[in-house]
Amino acid sequence: MTLNTNNPTNLQQLDSTMLSDFRNCQRYFYWRHERQIDSIDPKVPLAYGIAIHAMLAEWYKTKNIINAMIAFDRAWALHGQPEGDTKRNPIRAAEIMNAYKNFYSEESFKVIDIEVRGALPAGDFMLVVIIDLIIDLPGYGLLPMDHKTTSYFSEKWWRGKILRWQYSAYLWAMRQLFGKNCNSLYVNGVLVDQKRCLFDRQPTSRSDWDLSMWLSEANHIFKEIQLCRSENEWPKTEDYCDRWPDTCSYYQLCTTAGINYRELQPGPNFKKSIWNPLNEVR
Repeated sequence: MTLNTNNPTNLQQLDSTMLSDFRNCQRYFYWRHERQIDSIDPKVPLAYGIAIHAMLAEWYKTKNIINAMIAFDRAWALHGQPEGDTKRNPIRAAEIMNAYKNFYSEESFKVIDIEVRGALPAGDFMLVVIIDLIIDLPGYGLLPMDHKTTSYFSEKWWRGKILRWQYSAYLWAMRQLFGKNCNSLYVNGVLVDQKRCLFDRQPTSRSDWDLSMWLSEANHIFKEIQLCRSENEWPKTEDYCDRWPDTCSYYQLCTTAGINYRELQPGPNFKKSIWNPLNEVR
């Protein structure tokens, strides 16, 4: 399924990542989505997550493990990560895929569609979504499933994932497509580890009130983006600089002294990288 991507009113397209980036740090949004630059440093966890998504999409399309690994290798090579690290590499991916096949040898749901993508009017902007799976789960009905790789499973990790703003966006989109019967989303957790192959799944739900609040907040954020553009002012959130396994990719740019950041030309450590919300490979 591909959603309608017509945009007759020329509304701006935004996805939940762009909205969340702005919520977290307006300066980060400026570098990534306004200036459209990204660090050249390899992002192994991101590349591995993308490749695992490609692998699982192909698995649910064909139920063929060889095809699934070809899809992984294609995505992995595209992102230039030939070796990876001790827990993120093609060998570990093959072990995960084989274990996943055996662990979920009999799925409790019926797959309705795979990698559903498109854009829907959401007030003053077009919301772009890419939903990994739409499934029919007994007791729940139609619901989206989202694959998530993680280095650990814990109550804290699940609490953070279940409350993700992204999932409110997905469930709002599902409501527009299928009506009020879509109340829940299924999180498909896949452990990334040197030796272990573990999997877990949990549902998360949103009420009518939750979704109406999400839509209101999303449009408020869009208006703030427009205000920043009109004033060309993008304040930074200092405590976001270190809210990463490593320092934020744009730390060097934000701390360059003696020059207005708007006039700063990134050096060789950065590249032009256009964020396309509807692009298959991020």
